[in-house]
Formats: sequence, structure tokens, C-alpha cells
Amino acid sequence: MPTQACDCIGFIGLGALGSVIVERLLASGTIIHVADVNAEAVQRAVSQGAIAEISAAAVADAAPIVFACLPSVDASIEVALGPQGVSRGKGIQVYAELSTIGREAMQKIAKGVGEYGIAVIDAPVSGGPKGAQASTLSVMLAGDAVAKKRIAACLAPVSGSTFDLGDEPGLAQVMKLANNLISIAAMTASFEVMVMGTKAGLDPKQMLEVLNASSARNTATSKMIPQAVIPRTFDYGAKLMVTYKDLSAGLKQAQSLGAPMWFLSGAHQVWNFAMAHGAGEQDFTSMIKFYEEWAGVEVR
Repeated sequence: MPTQACDCIGFIGLGALGSVIVERLLASGTIIHVADVNAEAVQRAVSQGAIAEISAAAVADAAPIVFACLPSVDASIEVALGPQGVSRGKGIQVYAELSTIGREAMQKIAKGVGEYGIAVIDAPVSGGPKGAQASTLSVMLAGDAVAKKRIAACLAPVSGSTFDLGDEPGLAQVMKLANNLISIAAMTASFEVMVMGTKAGLDPKQMLEVLNASSARNTATSKMIPQAVIPRTFDYGAKLMVTYKDLSAGLKQAQSLGAPMWFLSGAHQVWNFAMAHGAGEQDFTSMIKFYEEWAGVEVR
């Protein structure tokens, strides 16, 4: 298979991240065939120059390289292996899974789609919609060497760093979950501590200045809290349910490997509380509101 940059691709999943990736790739001149269960999201992509298709299979009929960026394991398996899935496509050569779904689901997709002679690349990304917009996504790749080069070329307009994690689909999923688990741990701790400091009388902005000049600096203190919590916009870019899904998937992955996750098991209870209280559709930075309510302060 050739390794040249992509002229025509397919893309399935036009959520918060997928829609921005598609927008940026369209701006770079890529022809993109799209599908999504959300008709409004499809129409927005069409207004930017995309070509709408009626199903994942139709996308895979039209494009040699197809990406999926989906919100759940069930959605990823259905799009890959369902009766209208990409494995039924007549034009597809390479299928790349950008979603965070865990090792076992990725291996199931790789085996099932691979039986149709299609190369499958495990390709989760980190950085969210803001990273895609700024062309700074971290791209993690595992699978066939030649197909990985094609995927890396396709994602060049939105990526800042690309990492080759080997030939076995599933390894990139483990790496993405490892990244997300650390990020969620830092985020949860940062929310708790910012509320504590605010209640004690510290100025939140000054707290962030000190933390970001010191050993506690992390993505929550340097970006999430100053951009979405302090101004009270709570619009960093991903739903709380997505963070909860990734945390749950990471704990499940650890359990399957026999690796302890004592601290993150506690964090999971907090995120589960937020989900149980109907916050799933809110931006994940809104998690801090629960701490604020319990402490009787707002981090402004």
C-alpha cells in the first residue's frame, strides 16, 4: 500500500473531538466522506465541505482510509463489525480507531475487521478539541507498519506528536488509558485542593500562579481551571460522561492485568457520584461544582 498523504478519507463520529478533526482536515484540502447518527452534526460537516453518507458501510465504500471517533465501546464495535459497519465496505483498505475503548475491544475489532483483508490501526489521540484546533494532538499508533504511516500522514494537520507503540493493536489503547488515568487523578486532586484553598481565604488566581510555578503544576492547574473554572464557563471541551467512561475503562484494564489501582478506585467513586446526580452531559470541569457545593465556596 502506498504511504502518501491522504487525498480522500472517511470519518465516522462527529462529536466534540471528531467534528474539529474533520473541520481541520477539510481546511487542509482533504476530501472527507462522513457519517454520524446526529443529523445536525453531519449537516455542519457538509456545510464545511464534507460529503454525507448514510452509513459506516457507505463511508467504507467511498474511501480507502476510514477513521472512527466514537463515544463508547458498543458504538465502536457496531460501526466496525455491525451489518452496516465498515467491514462491509468495498473501498476501504485501512481502518483507524481513534476512540478510547480499551485493549480487549480493540483486539476484537482488529480481528473482526482484519478478516475482511482490511488493515486495522489502533490510533487513540490525546489533547481533545482544543488540541485538534491547535494542531497539537498526541497520536498513539499500533498495528501494521505501512498502514501506520498512512494514518500518521492523514492526521498530520492536527497532530503535534506521533508515537509508534508497536505492531499489536491494543497497545496504543493501554497507553491512552495510562495517560487518561494520570490526567484524571491530577484533575480530581486539583479540584479538591483549589476548593480547600479558596475556603481558607486564598485567592484562586494566585493559587494557580503558585501551583504552576511549583511542583504541583499539571494540565488541570495550567489549562482547565484557568480557562473553564475561574471564568465559570465550564466549556473545556469534553462531557463529564466521557471522562467517567475513560476512568472506568482504565480501572477495568488494570483489573484484567492484575495491577492495583487503589487511589484511582477512590477517584472513581467521586466521578460515579457526579454521574448518579445527572452531570454526565456537562463539561468535565463542572465536577468541581460538587466540591464547591460541599464546601460552600466557589473557585472564581
